[in-house]
Amino acid sequence: MIGAVSDFFLGLRLFVRGFGMWGRSPRLMALGAIPGLIVSAVYLAAIVTLAVFVPGIAEWATPFADEWDAVWRDGVRVLVGVAIVAAAIAVGALTFAAVTLTVASPFSEQIARLTDRRLGAAPEGADERFWTALGRGIGDGVVLVGTALLSGVAVFLLGLIPLVGGVLGWTTGAVLGGRALAIELTGTPGDDRGLTLTQRQRLLASRRALSLGFGIGAYLSFLVPGGAVVATPALSAGGVLLLRELVGEPTQPTPPPRTTQPTRER
Repeated sequence: MIGAVSDFFLGLRLFVRGFGMWGRSPRLMALGAIPGLIVSAVYLAAIVTLAVFVPGIAEWATPFADEWDAVWRDGVRVLVGVAIVAAAIAVGALTFAAVTLTVASPFSEQIARLTDRRLGAAPEGADERFWTALGRGIGDGVVLVGTALLSGVAVFLLGLIPLVGGVLGWTTGAVLGGRALAIELTGTPGDDRGLTLTQRQRLLASRRALSLGFGIGAYLSFLVPGGAVVATPALSAGGVLLLRELVGEPTQPTPPPRTTQPTRER
C-alpha cells in the first residue's frame, strides 16, 4: 500500500516536471501550445452549447417523469443533467487529448525526442514504412476513441446513482481518463523504442499507481480553463519521463564526467 501511494505521487511529480521544458525550450513549447489553443476554443464552444441545451436534453430523456410530483421530477432531471455533463467532459477530455496531440504531432514529437536526448541514451526513431506507421496510428486511435466512449457511458451510468452518483462519476472519469492519457502520451517514446500499444499497456499496468498519478494529473490539467494550452506540450515531455521510469532508464540528466587536471611535477 505504501509503495502504491509512493508510486502515485511519483507519477504526479513526473507530470509536473514536464512543465520544466517551458523554461528550457520556450519557443518550441509555445509552438506546441498553438494547436491546443485552437482545439480548446472549439471544445469550449461545444461545452457551452451543451450546457445551454442540457435542461432540454434531460427533459427529453425522462418523459416518464412528466406526471411526477415537481420535486421528484426536477430532482431526477437535475441528476440526469449532471450525469450528461460529467460524461461529456470525460469523453471530451480524452478526445481532446487525442485530437490536440494529433494536430500538434510535429511539435509533440520534437519535444518528446528533445527531452529524450537531454536525459541521455536516447534511442533512434523507429524506422517504419509509411503504411505500417499509418496502420499502427489508426489502430491506436480506434482503441483510444473506444476507451473514451466506454468511459463516457460508465461515467453517465454512475452519475445516475442518487446522492453519490456525481462524485462516483467524476472520480471514475478521472481514473479512466488518466489511464487512457497515460497510454496516449507515452506513444512517441514508446514508438522510438519499438514498443507496440499492447506492450505499452502492459508496462503501464505493471506500475498502475505510477501511471494513474501521471495520467490523473494530465486529465485534471485539461479541466482547468486554459490549462490545456500550457499543458499539452508539457505532457509530451512528461510522457517521456513516465516511459523512461517504466523501462528503468534515467529520468534525470546524466552529469558530464569530471575531468581531472594533470598534476604538475615539481
